[in-house]
Amino acid sequence: MSDTLAGVASVAALIFGFGFVIFWHELGHFLAAKWVGIKVEQFAVGFGNALVAWRKGVGLTFGSSEPRVVRLITDEWRRQTFGDAAPPDGVTGGPSQAQAMMLAKSLGLGETEYRLNWVPLGGYVKMLGQDDSGPVAGTSDPRAYPNKSVGARMLVISAGVVMNILLAIFGFMCLFRLGFNVTPPVVGQVGQNGPADVAGIVPGDRVLSVNGRKIFDFNGLATSVALSKDREPIPFVIERLGKDGKPLQTTITVTPRKPVAEGSAFVSVGIGPMFALAGPSGRGQHLTDAMLDERGLPDEAAIARLTSPTASAVRPHEVVTRINGQPVMPGDFLTLQRILDNNTGQPIEVTVKPVTGEGLERTTVVQPGIMGQFGAVEWSVGGLRPRYRVESVDGRGPDKAKPLAAPADGQIFPGDVILGATLAVPPYDHTPATTLDMLKKFVDSAGQQGKPVVVELLRKGVTERTQPMLPVSKKTGSQSSYRLGIGFGWDLGDMTIGGVADNSAAARAGIEAGWRLVAVNGQPVQHWLEVGRIVRNSPSGVGGSKTLKITLSPPPPAASTSASAVADVATRELVLTLDREDSAMAAIRADLPINLEVAMEVRKTDSIATAAEWGLAATRDFVLQSYVTVLRMTQRSLSPTNLQGPIGIVHTGGLIAWSKPPDWILWFICMISANLAVVNFLPLPILDGGHFVLLCLEKARGKPLSDRAMGAVQMTGLALIGCIFLFVTFNDLTRLLG
Repeated sequence: MSDTLAGVASVAALIFGFGFVIFWHELGHFLAAKWVGIKVEQFAVGFGNALVAWRKGVGLTFGSSEPRVVRLITDEWRRQTFGDAAPPDGVTGGPSQAQAMMLAKSLGLGETEYRLNWVPLGGYVKMLGQDDSGPVAGTSDPRAYPNKSVGARMLVISAGVVMNILLAIFGFMCLFRLGFNVTPPVVGQVGQNGPADVAGIVPGDRVLSVNGRKIFDFNGLATSVALSKDREPIPFVIERLGKDGKPLQTTITVTPRKPVAEGSAFVSVGIGPMFALAGPSGRGQHLTDAMLDERGLPDEAAIARLTSPTASAVRPHEVVTRINGQPVMPGDFLTLQRILDNNTGQPIEVTVKPVTGEGLERTTVVQPGIMGQFGAVEWSVGGLRPRYRVESVDGRGPDKAKPLAAPADGQIFPGDVILGATLAVPPYDHTPATTLDMLKKFVDSAGQQGKPVVVELLRKGVTERTQPMLPVSKKTGSQSSYRLGIGFGWDLGDMTIGGVADNSAAARAGIEAGWRLVAVNGQPVQHWLEVGRIVRNSPSGVGGSKTLKITLSPPPPAASTSASAVADVATRELVLTLDREDSAMAAIRADLPINLEVAMEVRKTDSIATAAEWGLAATRDFVLQSYVTVLRMTQRSLSPTNLQGPIGIVHTGGLIAWSKPPDWILWFICMISANLAVVNFLPLPILDGGHFVLLCLEKARGKPLSDRAMGAVQMTGLALIGCIFLFVTFNDLTRLLG
């Protein structure tokens, strides 16, 4: 089956799964109502008018079966009342309610209509005497919902939630018996200067538990961290290989924090999953953590790198066979990490072949980049930063990029070094490309004022200026800014200093942009990755600080400068003292911009008891996570903008169905079932939890609320649920359309 057909089949299975979760929830209410003797008038999946319906004694009908039931009962009443003769003139009407019930029973008509409605969202069980939109209609029928005991009604209300919990447990149990392809809780990458890096977690560590909770896959690891408190230390129990090759367990305390001081981001520790040395398995590329910025939104430069020609060094359905000539297997990702740790800017040869073994091997030379910093921090060495260069134009790399503008002597292309920007009209404000944030703010300000911008750039050693360009507004999530459509990266192979961070060791030493870094601690450097290696190998002083002796050469002289003047400009030697955080930031490591498949392992057991234990634990964890999410929002440590509504859930489910193995669909359905149980039992009017609270209040008072009070509560609940629905829908549309 092709990837496309498999994706369509997965999406169809997902849709069926959604409907089944709703059906199963309502089935709980239905069975409980029947068990306590409540008359159920309708059992519906979806809302609105009936698309199709079925009733005992009537069969399948298009639309509701109610009109046909009324007709059958009326015809039978007339037959029994008037025989074959026509009713006397002036005689109208029909059977009484009691007569209608007796006639329906004699005709073998079922009392419950089972229906599939037009709007496939949610579902309901309509019981006699129950009305969610206002006061309960009075009825003397002993089988009516309000005439049953409080205990019986509590059982009916809670049955849907119980059924969802049971479905999740059973579904997870089946999943673990069949085998669940999960991303193992093994650390593949550690973000530079992040909480995990500072604590001492390294690639290859397997996380066994987080804050006392057992961890079985990377998804559970990420969720446990995300729902932790900001800057509250938590213990990680990890397993790593000792020097003798045997696994050892140790506990490391890590302090999660948000990547940014403010915003809607989850707390994080800055780790990524283990990858396989193989290309994506098909049906789309993976949007990994490395492609997200501090807000959790796609990072343009990262996406440009992963869609560049070097990113396709490993294509879908290919495996890596050699790295720099060294034979490797798909599970040797740590071998690649060790090669990158020792890399100081040299190109890396990646040799691949098709998974099927058919076709010749091919080798691609890939230029490594640098590993990203944790959070919204621009990398530097004691405040020294490389220059910026154009990584992509309009989100496309060198092979697909179209010229962005028409400069005087050329066009903007990937590879151009950005020196600064100037307003093309008075007052001709200028900003150097000292920091990327400064450059972006300058362009955004120019766009808001409707003023064009001229970009100064360096191409092959020649300085050029573009023609005036008007920044274009672009919306990302809920924010919009003006941009030029350029994706930026570091010019790592040039040791020219592009900028100096304010209040840094370099700034205090008086270093200026334009000088070149020649040597660090007496060792010549020709690539910024060499600087990172030297910093890593330098001894640490008190508090983790490090001392660097750097040698600088002056900027290239102007054409009019005399030879004697050039000779008078000597190199400079300075000493930079880096504190622990600066040292960790400067000890940068190489990263390879290629798109790899996330590593997978099968979580499976042949023991039914173990599968049941795992299923119960997985369901418990999802239920607790849902309540912790609500708690974190009430504590204002987690933004409500992270909530998803029906559109977002369907979108996420669609992505999983399209890009993940089929077993992940069952996982997603079980997760939705567990979360639906939590959401439905929140103490909000209209929801099952709200009904349960009202029943508790009725039990305590000895009588229900008055019709007026009940109506007010229900209308308030409708308004509240409506507002929440609009809010989460707005969030979903903002994320999708942004």
